[in-house]
Amino acid sequence: MDRDGCCHLIEIEGEVAAYGVLTHHFFGHAFIEMLMVGASWRQRGLGAALIAHFRSMSSGAKLFSSTNMSNRRMQDLLVKAGFRPSGYIDNLDENDPEIVFYSPLSRP
Repeated sequence: MDRDGCCHLIEIEGEVAAYGVLTHHFFGHAFIEMLMVGASWRQRGLGAALIAHFRSMSSGAKLFSSTNMSNRRMQDLLVKAGFRPSGYIDNLDENDPEIVFYSPLSRP
C-alpha cells in the first residue's frame, strides 16, 4: 500500500466522473484528503462509492476526512457514509472553519 497517498478515479464513458485521494499522514491514520465528483455526475452514488473503496483499503481502526463548514454537500455525504464530526480547525480559510470527520473502521 502506498503510504504517501494515491489518486483514485472513477471513469465513465471515457470521462473522469469522480476522483479522490487517500493518504495516511493524518497523525498516522487514513485520511480522505480530497473527494470531487464532476457536476454532471453528482447524485449518482459516486462519492459514496469512493468512500466505500477508501474504507475497504484502509488499515487501522479509524478513517478521517474534513471539509469546510460551508460545504454542506460534503458534510451530508460523510454523515450518510457513517462519519461523525470530530472537531474543527479555525483560520485555514477566513470565516469558514474546517470540520474534521471521523469514522471507525470495523474489521471482522
